[in-house]
Amino acid sequence: MLTLHTAPQLRRRLDAAAAGPGAVLVSGDRILAVGDADQLTEAYPGARVRHWAGVLAPGVLRDTPLPEAPTPRER
Repeated sequence: MLTLHTAPQLRRRLDAAAAGPGAVLVSGDRILAVGDADQLTEAYPGARVRHWAGVLAPGVLRDTPLPEAPTPRER
């Protein structure tokens, strides 16, 4: 299933500043496209759209144990 994740800001690299609105198109565990939210919405009209507050940014793979937190969600 195609899913388009959109947010008010998009950061293409961890060391880059967040730019304006952006989106990431995902199918399963693969990123298919990254770019302008309006253009990707128009190009993939059948995609499910998820709107997120904040910044979309590359993920970081953690290879150490997670820190303690009151709930699993906060980890």
